[in-house]
Amino acid sequence: MDEMERLVGLAAHSDNGRTERQENVVRILQAGVLYFVLVFGTGVVLGAVRTIWIVPRVGARTAELVEMPIMLAVSIVAARWTILRLSVP
Repeated sequence: MDEMERLVGLAAHSDNGRTERQENVVRILQAGVLYFVLVFGTGVVLGAVRTIWIVPRVGARTAELVEMPIMLAVSIVAARWTILRLSVP
């Protein structure tokens, strides 16, 4: 978009009728939803495993402390993968 279009407020539209900014917003929202699903899903699975198998053996607090670094790693990997996969600006 050149300077005149920017000043006037016109924006180039892609084939689907969206502006570049709108497409960026859509990709960012998609990335947020995907990240949420990945991390939340992992948390649900690990929470069930923790509650059923780990808590009876080592106690609740120790089981939480075991789960914490796994969730941190999953959060970091999911964030990196989501950004790269969806080409978020």
